[in-house]
Amino acid sequence: MQFKFNSSTPELVDLYVFTNWSAPWKQKSRQRIGWLMPVGFLLLALAFLLEQQYFLGGTIAVLALAWFLFYDKFYTNRLANFAKGFYNHEINERFWAEKTYTFKESHIHLENEYLDAKLQWKGIINIIERENAFWLFETLTAAHIIPKRVMDQNEQEEFRKLLAKKLNWKPSNEGT
Repeated sequence: MQFKFNSSTPELVDLYVFTNWSAPWKQKSRQRIGWLMPVGFLLLALAFLLEQQYFLGGTIAVLALAWFLFYDKFYTNRLANFAKGFYNHEINERFWAEKTYTFKESHIHLENEYLDAKLQWKGIINIIERENAFWLFETLTAAHIIPKRVMDQNEQEEFRKLLAKKLNWKPSNEGT
């Protein structure tokens, strides 16, 4: 089974945001940042006190409430904007080079103008199937993106079967 394609910015950005925030294994990082939530509550309480005492807290209350409600969205947007800059075409040409993945019985072969690599099946530690791609993880933050746009429905099903056979993988909704 072979797929030839160029990566797209949305695919790379989606992976970057997932591996740096949304992934189940990033829970501790999210919890470390979670200490900020009580700060949001305190700011909100302070704003309401100021509003009642001095009629000054309205703006602070609105800002604190917005921060409290939308912090996760602000943070993921910040990550996405960083990733868009990181994956700039001129700076990181290697991400944009046409690549060919060949899935063989014994290994996965990746080839492009910068790389000719052989990856053993046991080198894949996790697989996540998203709406638009399969992510084959070598580490918790490094994955090979195989976009579904390069496959028809039959090829997607065959690819799932191959992953199930080689890596004992069962499709789930964990990554969607």
